[in-house]
Amino acid sequence: MDMADPQTPPLMRALKVILRPLVKLLVARGVPVRSATQAMREVYVEVIASDFVLRGEKVTDSRISLLSGLPRKEVRRLREMTPEGRPAAARQLSATATVLGRWLADPEFSTNGAPKSLPRQGDLSFESLVQAAMLDMRARTVLDEMERQNLVTIDADDMVTLRPGAFASGGDEEQTDEVLAANIGAHVEAAARNVLGQEPRTLERAVHYNRLDPASVAEIEAKARELSHAVLVELNQMAYDRQQVDKTDPSNRARFRYGMYFLGETAKGPGPSGDQEE
Repeated sequence: MDMADPQTPPLMRALKVILRPLVKLLVARGVPVRSATQAMREVYVEVIASDFVLRGEKVTDSRISLLSGLPRKEVRRLREMTPEGRPAAARQLSATATVLGRWLADPEFSTNGAPKSLPRQGDLSFESLVQAAMLDMRARTVLDEMERQNLVTIDADDMVTLRPGAFASGGDEEQTDEVLAANIGAHVEAAARNVLGQEPRTLERAVHYNRLDPASVAEIEAKARELSHAVLVELNQMAYDRQQVDKTDPSNRARFRYGMYFLGETAKGPGPSGDQEE
């Protein structure tokens, strides 16, 4: 199928645009096309088996073959593969995110969203913060990981302080990949639900301007960072407060992810005529 052909389905043209930055990342990380297509095959099988069930019946290899275009033999092989457990990096990321969220929202450990510096041990300490988060993990392990990620500082008096901008900090390669998977996966899921017309419609908004001076873009980005931090702190506080009540009912299993991004770049090729808002 020629993607430049105007007869190409719009979704396939959109897929090519979506894949470009991902392929750039894969090539930079040394991931060959064979590995990427293998992952795509696995996901096709997993999604059809879980999301395309008819009348509550088990999805057969034949149905997966029909919907995916994969040979039944290949479908059977993929379904028999042993699923991997949750990576250690994902567990550590979840633990640090939980501690970070509580540190910013719990009035015992923060003031109006501003995290307090905490002694390493004792009453109202980092150790008690981890205990309050009910993590099945030693406080020292969590602290070591947060220090390794450059999320905290520890001074000579053993006071632990959260670094400014910790919301945006990343860990090592494995953990940044976990963040990529969670954030981009959620964004694409939200967009796909809207394209499919599912209700309720998900929140997905963006503003785009061109023909700007790079200095203007930098100024707008600085403002976006300022506003986004305030929004994240406010939503984190609201979610924390609701969770303290809702978690008492074990049937409450709903969750959410809210994120934002800013991409400034210089367009390639000749610019369009006239000012544009896109």
